[in-house]
Amino acid sequence: MTDQSPSWAPDPNGFAAYLVKYLIARERYHIGTVPEAAALQAAADIVLSRTDGLSLYITAIVDRETNPDRRFVFDRQELEAIGAACAKYCGSVGRTKLPVVVNIIEVAATPPGDADKARLGVYRKSSYNARFVPQAWVLSTGDKSVWSSASFAGRLQSGRYQRLMRQPRQSDAELAASGAPAVQPGGRPVVTFGLLAVFVLVFLAEQIFRVGGTSEGFFGPGVETLAALGGLQRPLVLDQGEWYRLLTPIFLHADLAHIGLNSFALFLAGRSLEPLVGRWWYLALFFIGGVSGSLTSLLLNPPEIVSIGASGASMALLAAGYLCSFRLPWGAARNQAQMGLISVLIPSLLPLAMLQTGVHVDYAAHLGGAVSGGIAGLALFRIWPLDQPLPRFRQLAAMLAIIGIGSTVLSFALVAQHYAFWAAAGNLMSDDEAAAADRSQTVAETAALVQRYSADPRAHLLHALRLLSAGDDSGGEAELRTALARNTALPGIFKPELDLELQGYLALALARQGKTAEAQDAARQVCAAGSTQIASVLRQSSLCP
Repeated sequence: MTDQSPSWAPDPNGFAAYLVKYLIARERYHIGTVPEAAALQAAADIVLSRTDGLSLYITAIVDRETNPDRRFVFDRQELEAIGAACAKYCGSVGRTKLPVVVNIIEVAATPPGDADKARLGVYRKSSYNARFVPQAWVLSTGDKSVWSSASFAGRLQSGRYQRLMRQPRQSDAELAASGAPAVQPGGRPVVTFGLLAVFVLVFLAEQIFRVGGTSEGFFGPGVETLAALGGLQRPLVLDQGEWYRLLTPIFLHADLAHIGLNSFALFLAGRSLEPLVGRWWYLALFFIGGVSGSLTSLLLNPPEIVSIGASGASMALLAAGYLCSFRLPWGAARNQAQMGLISVLIPSLLPLAMLQTGVHVDYAAHLGGAVSGGIAGLALFRIWPLDQPLPRFRQLAAMLAIIGIGSTVLSFALVAQHYAFWAAAGNLMSDDEAAAADRSQTVAETAALVQRYSADPRAHLLHALRLLSAGDDSGGEAELRTALARNTALPGIFKPELDLELQGYLALALARQGKTAEAQDAARQVCAAGSTQIASVLRQSSLCP
């Protein structure tokens, strides 16, 4: 890198001089640039550069406060040629070649006019050249405003420049002291490994406590099992009040591929973020992202979808990890960590495959987790003192993490409490099987149906009707009472009309045995329900008032 010995004599009290000292102290810039970009030194008052073998940033500064007639004038094509020549200083992450970035900063007392905007507006990233990114700024010290030609992502720097103009300036000693943020020494991501172990244990439980059928995925437990073990579904949460399902889906997975992908994302985020922010904040971010993902899924997904997976939590950790990684020292390690995180985060937000083996792979949760993780990560970064290796409010983080752990344990306890219901619900006939069974003609056929689907009230109803047809009124009554008990044990599974039908046939069975008072009592609810087919039969039998 060549040194620059400029004839520029800046005003020591001017903002341009302060900006140079700030960039050198805080962002690891050096005076001068690579030989291929030496021509920029004639177009600017001072040129700064930084490179680590992966990225090359060149910043050309023009001090219009000291010299109001000074302007940065450089041909766009010549600038692109410089960018192409400097590409050899940039490395690649995966298959992505990192760009050469040239920042042009003019420090002026007044905002730019139309002529200045037109002149600097040509310095912007083009869609056909992703390996060269020019961007220009005018920093107006009079009204502390910032104009930029940069894209939306580049304009995020505008806020930093604006804060730098508005905040009290630091002394040279203070800038030097604050140049290197304190970073906690790296350690093993113990919490990450613990969460991965929980994922595996819960996935084993999905295999052991299967309910109903299976999915087409490898070791896929099926929708019924996922619903039984705490999968997220809007009617179960909003109608049945099972709010514990906001936490339990975080630990459930659709099949072996699903748990493998989520575990990889969690490990990638955890190895970077957990040592950086500490175990309590890491675990708190995990639960914040997981619950945010569940809430977004509840809001955006169709009501019939059963949503599961740690995607929301993993996306939150990836987003927070990317933002917090700016605490790391400038260099290859930081770039590699950021590129690794973003290379998983961005593709995960694209809904390339909305269904997997009949179970929703929840990209709504991906979005909710990423947004919440980004907000939390940005907040941590902003409140993080430079002289402290960990973010502030660690007691708050510990409280959030403990609440998350306790709530998760309680949620799975409620899953265990309700499991018997779902296990029974899993032993039900499909609608097609029920339609076919309705054509069964013999008592033996319906008896076999009851043996196969003992928890299904419809099987007991069909067997009762065959027994009544065969003249076995007491047997029919017994089957109808069993059917009523089975239907009561499965609230919300069948339509209310099934209970009325069972009550009606029970009234008829009792009447045929001469139990008139009991028959009228059984018929009372059916008669009050209105004009149903079974109510008409009861009226014809004089069982309705």
